[in-house]
Amino acid sequence: MTILIIGGGVFVGRALVEAALAQGHPLTTFSRGNSPLPRATEIESIIGDRNQDLNKLVGRKWDAVIDTCAYRPEEVTSLCQAIGTATGHYTLISSISAYGDPARVGLSETHALSKPLTAPGPEITAKNYGPLKAAAELSAAAFAQTLIIRPGIIAGPYDPTDRMTYWVNLIEQQSHILVPTGLPSCPVQLIDVRDLASWVIAQIERSATGACNAVGPQQPITMGEMFTAIAAGLGKTVTTEERTPDSLTALGANPKTDFPLHIPVESERGGLFQVSGQKSWASGLVNRPVRDTARDTAAWFNQNRTEPPKVGWLAEQMAAAVQRTGK
Repeated sequence: MTILIIGGGVFVGRALVEAALAQGHPLTTFSRGNSPLPRATEIESIIGDRNQDLNKLVGRKWDAVIDTCAYRPEEVTSLCQAIGTATGHYTLISSISAYGDPARVGLSETHALSKPLTAPGPEITAKNYGPLKAAAELSAAAFAQTLIIRPGIIAGPYDPTDRMTYWVNLIEQQSHILVPTGLPSCPVQLIDVRDLASWVIAQIERSATGACNAVGPQQPITMGEMFTAIAAGLGKTVTTEERTPDSLTALGANPKTDFPLHIPVESERGGLFQVSGQKSWASGLVNRPVRDTARDTAAWFNQNRTEPPKVGWLAEQMAAAVQRTGK
């Protein structure tokens, strides 16, 4: 198949590039060119901003288009106007955040989405991200064949969010970590970006349509079990010590922001780490072990990064806090 990827240089996009090329598909990317493309000599790269330069795509035809970076409905609509009639299959990378009831356990593709936010060009915030994605999904229906992918947390090498990377980096440096009370027993879901990408390409190859949640692992895990898996991937051991929010605040941590991936089950978003992936698993999605994602994330981070993760309570700060409390 000839495939056009909107994006291609950042995380999900670059993983899709690798997965498509691995299957021998002729590939074109359309991006602003701010991030280097993997295997750049093997693909056609069109440089442009999707909000200004879609004319560069007019008159071209691809068997499939994968849109990794549509966050507003008008972005999907304008892309469809530019190449919709010449596109055999359109895939939108959406999000489980599009669901209207994030507290519900077992969210599946049959559950209702957020009320779509259709006002053009709003600044994207944590509050409107889901409604904007829901609206983008509705706009995608203008394409003849549409596949909607709703990932949860995506992890692995080149992750720009540093959410899982934070824990990998921390456990690599600290054998004893402090966490908020109850955190180790909280559920967590994450999918390796490479598993996501290879499965998406396989779905496109069989012209799949409709919506699919892309989550993992298939066997539910808790944050504490994730820590153990990360440590195993790094060849280390880790112990956790639970502290009250007030105690952590006194030690210099922010219990609400310094512990990535922590969503208490009783919170208004408590269902987002208990989403059903049955449809995707039945269609061939395979999740590699968390320990393997951790190992490869650490290898990438240590080779490519000199600064600490952008989120979380820094390892040095936690180490000092542990020392002050006698551990």
